[in-house]
Amino acid sequence: MALRRPTLLALTLAALPLSDAWAGGRVAAKPAPKGKVTVLLVVDRSGSMSGPRIHEVRRACLSVVGQLRPTDRLGVIAFDTRPARMVTVTPVRRGTLARAGIAKIRAQGGTNFLPALEEAELMLVPPVGLRRGRQHVIFLSDGQSPRKGVVAQVAKLRKQGVTV
Repeated sequence: MALRRPTLLALTLAALPLSDAWAGGRVAAKPAPKGKVTVLLVVDRSGSMSGPRIHEVRRACLSVVGQLRPTDRLGVIAFDTRPARMVTVTPVRRGTLARAGIAKIRAQGGTNFLPALEEAELMLVPPVGLRRGRQHVIFLSDGQSPRKGVVAQVAKLRKQGVTV
């Protein structure tokens, strides 16, 4: 029996400036626009992500780290039924911290998207009046979760200027 390449679901209403080119397991990035960028990786670590899926997700996260500028900011949430902050939002120049947090992601437990998206809001949305630059959530999952409240939470993030 042939092993199928793992598939991931990404909830995307808007995305980072990545091209559609896929070659050799890497996504080619377009030049990033100038300005402060914050990327929050929200990663499914549920039991259904075990084996090759969790390995591929960690590789994808590391690829994102490699595409960001030292002045950009990155955070990582891993979730099953509850979210866990693996890396608080910090400048990418501290990439060793991000890589260590990503390496700790292990598959376990069930899946619930909503608490992870609510945690993303807490990590990204600053108090009223503070400038924050562009903010993006990259959501990586195999798509096996209750959907109740998810669309409303994504819409709430979008209304606050966060792309998901």
